[in-house]
Amino acid sequence: MPEISIIVPVFNTGKYLSNCLDSILGQTFSGFEVICVDDGSTDESADILAKYAKNDNRVKIIAQNNAGLSEARNNGLEAASGKYVLFVDSDDSIHTRTLEITHALAERHTADVVSFSYVRIDHLYKDISQIDNSKDTPYKLTNKPLFFCNKKGKWSISFTAWGKLFRSSIIKNRKFIPGIYFEDYPYIVCLLKSQPTTIILQTKLYNYTYNPSSITQTNVTPRKIQDYHIGLNYIYNECFGSKEFKFILRNIFPNILKQQFNLILRSEERDKKVLWESFQNELVDLNRKKCIRLIGNKLRRYIMYRKLIKNAK
Repeated sequence: MPEISIIVPVFNTGKYLSNCLDSILGQTFSGFEVICVDDGSTDESADILAKYAKNDNRVKIIAQNNAGLSEARNNGLEAASGKYVLFVDSDDSIHTRTLEITHALAERHTADVVSFSYVRIDHLYKDISQIDNSKDTPYKLTNKPLFFCNKKGKWSISFTAWGKLFRSSIIKNRKFIPGIYFEDYPYIVCLLKSQPTTIILQTKLYNYTYNPSSITQTNVTPRKIQDYHIGLNYIYNECFGSKEFKFILRNIFPNILKQQFNLILRSEERDKKVLWESFQNELVDLNRKKCIRLIGNKLRRYIMYRKLIKNAK
């Protein structure tokens, strides 16, 4: 049985896929399986996967009709047999020592999550993170990881599912919301709210590839605004009444609303009317739940939210 299951959702990333898989198969730690979930790719991705699976029995392929990233990850989780799980997006790559370092720390501290940093790259895989082999990698150990979510400064945990090694037992029964964009942040927030023992690394072990055709880089749509709303409602339903909820209202909600606000401001003028209407509906619903507050928001943006809410039909 492998120690680590690496889940790689794949959808039309043939340009990047070999570099992703090479970075995984070239790890200094060998006790892993790679579960590649082909989400109905129509490019050369399926052929690339077949070639790798033929040459390395650690590579396993799951084929599904196009259902989105959430379902690909969920199906990968069902098939995973490792003690730990790592998500790697198929247009990204990882440092050659990612598994070695994160696994050692997780075992040493009986950690549930090991979160690490990333480098943004605009080209194909290159092992650009420099790690000092002469001393231990600096890290922070906490059982209140939510309070480090998207925090500025030395120790921070991102909203992304990638960039983290998870103990399987804490995520096997937790599913990503199917059928939505931006599924990472509600998943991570609700997981960290349960106070798993977490190690935070500053070390850059993940190479995030700028892909202009990825979900996060393409234009905002009313559907995407609605999906942000679904994610916030999911957090509200999971976390309301908890002692962490005040932190969520002050830090997580304002951050996600700001992302949407800025995306709409940068959108094409012809699209703004319908986007503002979708955002307005979200604000009205969240205000009804008492989730729109001044604290955590810039005053100018908060005033704009209040105007939108007041002018709602």
